[in-house]
Amino acid sequence: MVTQTNEFWLIRKQLLEDLEKENKELTEERRDCCREIGDKLRSVNSNEQRIIIKIDSENEDNYQYQQRLRNYADSKLEKRIRDDQLSKIFQQISNSDLTREITKHLEGESNNATELLESAGCTRRTILKLIERDSNMMTVENPNLTRNVFSEHLLLIEEAIDEDIVAILVNILGNEQNAEELSDGQKCSVMMTLAMLSKENVPLIVDQPEDDLDHEFISKNIIPKIVESKKTRQYILSTHNPNISALGDSETIFKLEYKGEDDSCFIESSGGFEDLLEDLLRMEGGESAFRLRMERYGFNRFSKGIRKI
Repeated sequence: MVTQTNEFWLIRKQLLEDLEKENKELTEERRDCCREIGDKLRSVNSNEQRIIIKIDSENEDNYQYQQRLRNYADSKLEKRIRDDQLSKIFQQISNSDLTREITKHLEGESNNATELLESAGCTRRTILKLIERDSNMMTVENPNLTRNVFSEHLLLIEEAIDEDIVAILVNILGNEQNAEELSDGQKCSVMMTLAMLSKENVPLIVDQPEDDLDHEFISKNIIPKIVESKKTRQYILSTHNPNISALGDSETIFKLEYKGEDDSCFIESSGGFEDLLEDLLRMEGGESAFRLRMERYGFNRFSKGIRKI
């Protein structure tokens, strides 16, 4: 029985080491992806705005560790530990260091757990509670065992892994901000730029980009990119903005009508650009959009249609 138990701990130790190794390899793969996207972003970044994507090495998503540490603390303390004190523990002490030192203390091998928790700002009373044995722990007095104290909470904390945080930063005229701090319109412009850089053999579906993007950005940034890449990629857009159809050289246009009784819509007509010319011209901004198209191609092919509407 002792031999089997010790073999279990050896296997567990190896599995935890394998998990840590795989997590590091996954981090490197994510870094490679960020570098690949960064190379593609060079073609769209400008002096006015640069998008930067990278792994945030200073911060990690340690939600799993936080929750399991909270559960352990709640099981040990009569009064709930303050969030700021809990935050200091998981920010300054890794889950493997914490579980190792508390386990050593429980088994009488070391008193480093006290010093470790003091370094994170824990009060003496909190420390004593966190490192004491309790009824939830199983103790086996056998000097031949690799471990003599078993705590489900500590085992779960030991298994917790940190997830990488991928940071999207935007430098606007020298002012660098996290994308989460941007306005809705700015966020949408960043996401559209990144989406259009994704795998070219996958169709890109966009629902009403004009809701959060202004006309100038659509005309100067989105539409030229669509025209440039649509030979190798399919774009499906729903829009009320005629500029996208007129200046984006749409291959096929569907006019949808809203069916109010069951909150659905149906295709009223479809066809090429010229087939739906009159419908498109009736849209808000339609005439100016088509005049821009005429100027681009340098002919008055659609001037009769504009005068007619």
